[in-house]
Amino acid sequence: MTITHRLTTRLRSEVARALTGRSARPLEARGPRVSSGPVRPAGRSDSQAYSNSSSSSASQQASSSSSSGISSAWSDGVAAQAIFGSLGGVLILGFGGYLYHTWYKYSVLEKMAVAFEPGYDPVLVLNKASERVPNRPELSRPSYKSSLGAGSQDEAEAEEEAEDEERAEQITWIARREQELIDQIIHGQLAGQYWLITGPKGTGKFSLIADAMTRNQADGIAVCECSDNLEIFRLRLGKCLNFEYAEDYIGGLFSRRDPREGGPLVDIERALNKLEKVAVAYHTKNLRPLVLVFNNIHHLRQDEGSYSLLLQLQQRAESWSQAGIVTFVFCSDDHWPYALLKKNASRMSVLTVKDLTKQEAIRAMRSERIKLWGEARAADDPEIEAIWNLVGGRIAHLSACMKHKDMIHAAKLIIEREKQWLLSRIGLIVDCDDDVMDEQKWASASFLLMQALVKNADETAASQPDSVNHSHYPKGIPYSVARQVMTRTDFLSQLDHENMISIDTDYHIKPNSIVLLNVIRELCNEPDFQERLDSVLERIGDIESLGRTRELLWKSGKDGHGVMNIKIEDHRLV
Repeated sequence: MTITHRLTTRLRSEVARALTGRSARPLEARGPRVSSGPVRPAGRSDSQAYSNSSSSSASQQASSSSSSGISSAWSDGVAAQAIFGSLGGVLILGFGGYLYHTWYKYSVLEKMAVAFEPGYDPVLVLNKASERVPNRPELSRPSYKSSLGAGSQDEAEAEEEAEDEERAEQITWIARREQELIDQIIHGQLAGQYWLITGPKGTGKFSLIADAMTRNQADGIAVCECSDNLEIFRLRLGKCLNFEYAEDYIGGLFSRRDPREGGPLVDIERALNKLEKVAVAYHTKNLRPLVLVFNNIHHLRQDEGSYSLLLQLQQRAESWSQAGIVTFVFCSDDHWPYALLKKNASRMSVLTVKDLTKQEAIRAMRSERIKLWGEARAADDPEIEAIWNLVGGRIAHLSACMKHKDMIHAAKLIIEREKQWLLSRIGLIVDCDDDVMDEQKWASASFLLMQALVKNADETAASQPDSVNHSHYPKGIPYSVARQVMTRTDFLSQLDHENMISIDTDYHIKPNSIVLLNVIRELCNEPDFQERLDSVLERIGDIESLGRTRELLWKSGKDGHGVMNIKIEDHRLV
């Protein structure tokens, strides 16, 4: 401490001396030059010259002393000004940085609050774009050239367009039985719980959510699309919440740490922390929770990173639903997110979106045929009945059929496409090579399950005649029975992910759709199907038996006589 004090004192003295010398040097340059001895002027005596020189030296000393005092005082003032100026600059810079930091934190919350204001969500823009399609039916259906002339054809098209627009104003899409409940969820009327909306692909889960958002202009609602890449999910969550993860913060220019070095989960946690403050303020003002929708969470990979993300979101969903400030809504086509969330769920409610019933499907086809083609179909129209038997009540398949002039031809194309896709995934190969044995294990086990599903569907249709009015049969094969049929437990999740089967929340397994059920029934009813399946199973058993067999060769005698072959087989079951 003493050495530091000495160095500081010496430095101050050197600076003061330098400033004093620098300020005194110009004054000396402007003063009269003093000679080494007195100079006698002409016409004066020595005594007079000596007295004059002594008086001049005295005056010079007085002037130099006064100038040194002035320069010392000036130098002391300059140093003080420099010190106070530097301190003032530092204080102003620090105060400005504090004001910017405070303003930035406030602006982050304000920007996130804008994400939940009415009319902000991009889903509304897409929904408005889709609403323009019914007013121009030619955009929704294939075009067919008419044999009329050019002028008459234009007039006919104009009249048809006017009629279609008039019908479009009178006819709307049918109301789904799940729409009322989803409206209450999305509008924030059901607080205290969070939701998992499941169902097979193409049942219209997100369409129900989009319709509910349109009714209140997405007031207090935000939607985030999930991805299999956590970094992309991080960016999408920031976009939906209008949060930049402090990447636009100017103070980050002087930071040595990379904001992303903690990984996407840390950034997602930062976004959720900001969302909590916004949700509390929103609940205080509007007395209802915010709604955050995570669509297609089955796109997440089944690995540790995705499991950690779902657990992180579920923890927030549990605490925020208890407080009533945020309602999380998860949408999934697969079963594995439900199995993962169910383990730690205490406030989770599940809604399963099913296919249309027969009455709903008939009303939908009649209204769409009038809107698109101007065809007034009766309720007992044989073509509509045939479409119901071919594709069932799956909205995606019905929509594809209704846009074509020949609906039956379109339905058969859908069935043929599904058939070829299924064979490309689990097609049987008779006398297969050992290199594809694992693939054939999956294919043969899958067809064993498909046979059981077809048998269960036929028995249900025979015992319950009312089941023909539902695309989803009341019962399916229990999960435990399916494991015994396939003799494998890891194949069921893959079949569900491939959209070949559907696993509901009651752990019953059904075909993914009526189209797929018809395809499976057609394949299983082929004359040589059972023979090919048995041949593949036998081939797999033979290949595995070769892998478990060891052959030993024992020779006795010098001349090689008495050769004996011994085979050792392990009779373990596959």
